[in-house]
Amino acid sequence: MCKGIIAMKKQNKNLALEDYFLISTDNLDISSIEDFDYEFYQLEYCENSLDIPIHFIEYTSFDGNELEICLKKIDVCEIQEDDDWYFQLKNLAKYSRAS
Repeated sequence: MCKGIIAMKKQNKNLALEDYFLISTDNLDISSIEDFDYEFYQLEYCENSLDIPIHFIEYTSFDGNELEICLKKIDVCEIQEDDDWYFQLKNLAKYSRAS
């Protein structure tokens, strides 16, 4: 199931999954930045383009320069080895932190 992540957790007992991300508009593949003023379009982008399961998203926000994504608290076993969306999100974000 989530052996790879559990192995990571055993190696570092202080492992905390990042749940807050800032992504620059330069890294977003969007046709109309004006659409991002509406949370519906932000969530749709997160789900369809970033492949983030919608039930993991706490909220999104957009200030014109960055997309802010806050995930709900995620149990490490909920992230499967084949869940590329989480690792892609970490790589795409210019800033991330665990709360």
